[in-house]
Amino acid sequence: MAEREVMPRLPTSGQIIGALVAKLDIKHPMLRNKTARRYFSGNTEHLVKDSTRENIIGAIAEVLTASGFIKSPQAGEDSYQSAPALASMLQWHADNWDLQRSFLRRRMTKVLPSKLPKVWEAYVRLAVIDLSLRVAAHLHLSGSSPAVLNLLNWASRKGRGDFLNGKRQNASLSLEDLAEAVGVYDNTVDAWMYHGARPSNDNLAKLAETLAVKIEGSNPSDISLELRALYWISDVAGLLAEHAGAEAVDDAIGRLHRYAVAAYHIIEDQFSAEDRVMNLTVLADLGVGARLAEPLLTALINEEPDEAWREDLRPTGIGWVRRVLSANLNALLAEVDDLLEKVEGHILEDWDVNNAEAFAHYRRSLELEMQGKLPEALAELETAARLDPLEPVSHFALGSMKTGLGIGRDDKALVQQGLEALWLAVSLNPQWILPWTEIGSTLLHTERPSEAVDHLLDLKPECGPRDHHYYSTLGAAFWRVDRMHEALEAFEAALELDPEETANLLAASELAMLTGDNDKQRRYLRRARHFGAEEETEELWKLLRELGKKDQDNADTAEHDRTISVMNAVIRLNPEDEYAYLKRGLAYYSKGEDDPALSDLDTVLDLNPDNAGAYWFRGNIFACRQQWDRLIADMNEHIRIRPDYAMAYYERGLAYGKQNLFDEAMTDLCEAIRLDPNHAGAYRSRGEGHRHRGEYDSAIRDFDTALQLDPENATAHLGRGATYRIMGDPERAIADYSCAIRLSPGDALAYRFRGDAQIAKGDYERAIADFNRALNINPKDSIAYFQRANAHLFSEDPDQALADFNEALKLDPGSGRATYGHGLVREWLGDAEGAAGDYQRARELGFDDQDVDCES
Repeated sequence: MAEREVMPRLPTSGQIIGALVAKLDIKHPMLRNKTARRYFSGNTEHLVKDSTRENIIGAIAEVLTASGFIKSPQAGEDSYQSAPALASMLQWHADNWDLQRSFLRRRMTKVLPSKLPKVWEAYVRLAVIDLSLRVAAHLHLSGSSPAVLNLLNWASRKGRGDFLNGKRQNASLSLEDLAEAVGVYDNTVDAWMYHGARPSNDNLAKLAETLAVKIEGSNPSDISLELRALYWISDVAGLLAEHAGAEAVDDAIGRLHRYAVAAYHIIEDQFSAEDRVMNLTVLADLGVGARLAEPLLTALINEEPDEAWREDLRPTGIGWVRRVLSANLNALLAEVDDLLEKVEGHILEDWDVNNAEAFAHYRRSLELEMQGKLPEALAELETAARLDPLEPVSHFALGSMKTGLGIGRDDKALVQQGLEALWLAVSLNPQWILPWTEIGSTLLHTERPSEAVDHLLDLKPECGPRDHHYYSTLGAAFWRVDRMHEALEAFEAALELDPEETANLLAASELAMLTGDNDKQRRYLRRARHFGAEEETEELWKLLRELGKKDQDNADTAEHDRTISVMNAVIRLNPEDEYAYLKRGLAYYSKGEDDPALSDLDTVLDLNPDNAGAYWFRGNIFACRQQWDRLIADMNEHIRIRPDYAMAYYERGLAYGKQNLFDEAMTDLCEAIRLDPNHAGAYRSRGEGHRHRGEYDSAIRDFDTALQLDPENATAHLGRGATYRIMGDPERAIADYSCAIRLSPGDALAYRFRGDAQIAKGDYERAIADFNRALNINPKDSIAYFQRANAHLFSEDPDQALADFNEALKLDPGSGRATYGHGLVREWLGDAEGAAGDYQRARELGFDDQDVDCES
């Protein structure tokens, strides 16, 4: 592609506050020094100290307070909010924005520059709802009327001129009279009224005084505050329009007005008087990510007439971001496809596309991938690569997807196919560094770190400039081969190109600690936390999710011992370093030493009861120990801290299921699916729950979805097969069991279940063959002996049936149904007395001989 993908850039809190200072023409000595200019520039490489930022914001608050810009609702109509209170509010919003910016930034995907307007429109839509809740909460807390939101109707340059002109007409002043009263030329007033020009702050104050004299019942401070707010809002709208387009901003402002008014009245009725201030403060603080916001969002959904926006309102948190971005980007892709069909040649030239049909399949693959439909996306990429074999982009995308899926499924053949596609992309475009880096990353993730280092260092001279992804991959490879100083240098090179990448900041921090540079360690960790990184960064969550897959026999004991030794030293220097305890706990667990791991995690939670990662990690240990109550307690705490994390609901749902609390399990699994619609495991587990309830059609639908998301999931095939067998469809059951056997040939249960279905079908010979395979794998399976005995019994071979019933009873002497079957065979062989004894014992064991069931 001639057009290179870019990452949308969100401003820092410093850049926003700097724009505020410029737009409001705030003058203060502290705002002119070098440090303030660095803060306003958004220099993320050299962050200002927290105390310095507080002083800068305090100076701004001092000027705004002195100007009467912010009224105080607590101290009477004519007094103003104190500077410290205003500074505290601005400080909170600055902190909150930097965290929200980091949250959004980590979830942004690179897009082509031509797509940026649509991406910005998507984020503006997200901001609209968040702002409407905050504005409504602020109005309610301050005792202001939602009527002040009418200013939004005048937020354009033309609108603010019309607003000021309306005020002039209400005051019965001519243009000339107003110009004379304010002390400006006539053409200056013309520019304010008809061209949207912005008066200076001094002129705004003079305008307010002049108009107040002529408008009955008004005072200068009210009009001044109104005019300043209007010009501020319209300036911000103008800045947004440069990114998102005027039409999108006008739409957003209109919706902000409607949502905020609706939210105001909803809030008014939502809380009791004594809890109102506390609840609204929480709501204003957390915005759309808060579970407290859900009643408001529900009400706003009911108010919203636009179906597309109703859909955008439904989820919150990560799911919301994904939905809104996906909806907007998909709309754009559809427009592109439509233009390809209707405008011959034009789009081909703009996009530098050699094959329109191949390009359409490539674009469709991106849509499917964004929706989580990976098998379908892979098929589209293969078609695109076949139709245009000389296009490197398709081969790179195909290689990346195949290696990713292959690593996830431990499918070496698929990984190799992906590598071949990536090498083809390199050969077709030797200047493109991305496929070269992806090959190194694949080697690293397939346990070939030395090869990854050699490959990445052997970069072809013609490859394009090294990007931050290249350096971070090289750093990870150096780390894996114990070249710590070189690893740190590589991560620092990545941070020079992208100074806000939290995963790289955390990696550099830990490497600095391992190499003994404590100053760097503290600096990088501080920057990482500034940009929103805590223990629940994506890299650590990935590591924690792998806990259930560890192989202690293959663990690198020396590496874990080294980590424990380093963390011991860190803890001696700082006994309250929770991150060191967490790292040491991870190392202990990886060595199979659960007790010291639990001790470290308990210490982490004593130091910080809101450390979500520690709850998640400790809960996984309790899961391995089958301590379901303790797992549920830890997931409860995790959900309290991170209510939008689907995996916590999934793990808690599984634990409820282990305790036979099926209603609670189903509730949690439904929530996990709502938060992560692509969670194959949650669909599979919910399918099991539906089958347990006898809701077989719902169970089949969930198993179908699980297998669409993860076609290689043998357990989902077993679950769907069991459901078909209960529904009396042995043919489909056998097909699913056969798929499970292909995917997991060492699973004795799959053979036994298929044997059960063969009995139901009446094919006893194949059933016996399956039970033979099951018993070869697991000779202690009493049910397999019991079912094979049934198959022999139905095929009229009583001697073999009796032998199998005997084996089943040796392994499980308390089986009533095996005892009853044993009696049936003895009666058939003429041993009536022995048969009567077996029947009596079966009844004593609880077997109901009125309902003979030979199924497992």
